[in-house]
Amino acid sequence: MNHFKIILALITFFIISACTVRTTQLDALRSMGNQEELLSAEGFFWNAQINERESAEVLAINMDDHTAFASRDGWIMRFNGWEIYELNIPTLSLVIHMNFSQTNVTSEGSHSSQMQCEPWSNTEIDIGVRHHRLCMVAGVTYEGFLIVNSLGETIEIHQYISEAFGYLNLTKL
Repeated sequence: MNHFKIILALITFFIISACTVRTTQLDALRSMGNQEELLSAEGFFWNAQINERESAEVLAINMDDHTAFASRDGWIMRFNGWEIYELNIPTLSLVIHMNFSQTNVTSEGSHSSQMQCEPWSNTEIDIGVRHHRLCMVAGVTYEGFLIVNSLGETIEIHQYISEAFGYLNLTKL
C-alpha cells in the first residue's frame, strides 16, 4: 500500500510539473521574494493610460511573437513590436482588435474605425530613437510613436485607438 502512495505522489508531481509555464520574467519575479522589490522591478512594469483618465499598472510578458501587457484589473494588450493590435479593458467595456496592413488599419470590436497610416519614420533623440507616423481617421490626423532607448528596448508607446477613447500611452516604469 505504501508503494502505491509513493507511485501516486510521483505521478501527481510529474503531471503538475509538466503543466507549469516557465518564462524568464516569471522566474525573475519569483526569485525576488518580497512585494516591494517585486513592485519596483525595472523593465517588467509599465504604466498604461487611455484617454488621460483611466490608467493601470501592467506587467509586460514576452511571448514568442509579441509582448502581452496585463493588469490585475483585467487590462490585456498585445504588442507586435510596432503597434498594439489587441486591446481589452473591461472597466471601459472596450475591446478592439486592430488589423494593420501596409497603410490601412481597421479595428473590430466594441469600437470600429478605419485609419490610413503613413510609413514609419525615425528621429534620433538623446535617449535613442523615436519612431513615428501619422494616421488619418475621418479626415483628422493623429500621430503615433514609439521610443526605443540606446539598448534597443521600447520604453514608450503612444498610439491612437478611437475617437471615443483617444490615445493609449504605455510608459516603462
